[in-house]
Amino acid sequence: MKARAKDLDLLRFFAAVAVMLYHFSYRRLGDVNIPLFPMLEHVTKYGYLGVNLFFMISGFVILWTALDRGPGDFARSRFVRLYPTFWAALFITVIGVLLLSQTQFTAAQIVKNATMVGGYLGTDYIDGVYWTLQLELKFYVLVFALLLFDQMRRIEAWLIAWFLLAVVAYFFKGIPGIRSLVLYPYGFYFIAGAFFFLVRHRGPTWPRLICLSACFLFTLQQVDEQAAGCLFTAQQIDFVIVRVLCALFFATFAMGCFVDLSSLLPRYVISAAAITYPLYLIHNRLGKLVFAHLSDSIGSVGALFVSIAVVSAIAWAVVLLVDQRLSKRLDAQLKRIPMFRKAANASAVG
Repeated sequence: MKARAKDLDLLRFFAAVAVMLYHFSYRRLGDVNIPLFPMLEHVTKYGYLGVNLFFMISGFVILWTALDRGPGDFARSRFVRLYPTFWAALFITVIGVLLLSQTQFTAAQIVKNATMVGGYLGTDYIDGVYWTLQLELKFYVLVFALLLFDQMRRIEAWLIAWFLLAVVAYFFKGIPGIRSLVLYPYGFYFIAGAFFFLVRHRGPTWPRLICLSACFLFTLQQVDEQAAGCLFTAQQIDFVIVRVLCALFFATFAMGCFVDLSSLLPRYVISAAAITYPLYLIHNRLGKLVFAHLSDSIGSVGALFVSIAVVSAIAWAVVLLVDQRLSKRLDAQLKRIPMFRKAANASAVG
């Protein structure tokens, strides 16, 4: 596999920060609309769109990750990347919630959440952001299936088929199972990210550009529908802004096909991107509890900065202790198992 795309790591980091600010300054505990930062929330209320950007990045990165891997190697890489950090974040969140609130968890709830598919197992998420990981895993299963049946060489045809099924799901919402299969309504972001990968590494072609343009049009419709649920009192200007932001996502990916965007930012910003995943996992429930406990004593502004500092520090600790140590050791152990090693004759993207 080629070197990491630092510009995508940065996009992922900014997406996580946007989601965090949305949760801290706009959608608070209990999702009660109590303006804490009347000026700030006019900007941060659109931070939920960071999740959409996550999915777009995932479409790009996961296709890139799967390019030269066999199914076992791909499964190992995704497991090591996701689960140790997730389990650490889950443990920290559970301990924090028990210490800072009256909430109690059952052992079954914790175990089911630890699978990362707790929603399918009939339990409440310990942290609301976990629903996005469940959707990510479904995408990984689709990619794993292509690897298992040696279909990566036909990936473009499968992406077009996925896109067409997503269009069917959009216009015929009553067809059982199809919406789940195509990851509706976020499937268009995954598809767009994958096509941007093909454009960036294989060059533009008319089918790729047409599918990207169509994905863009459908995501414009999706952000309109999403705004109604994520914004408390959506005004006409809000629908204009979310469309502009959606267009900016596509424009940024398009620019990334020709320009290394990471070269435009200081090195310390690039280094900060390492905490993206644990920061996203930890900030929401634990961060809000820290915020709630501090806001009366040091004020909302002070509580905001302290909460961000606390969850960021915890995220750094998880990166240093889990991601850079435990995960690497686990990866080395799993590589000893033949089925999890890199395939000798990896599939190619055509």
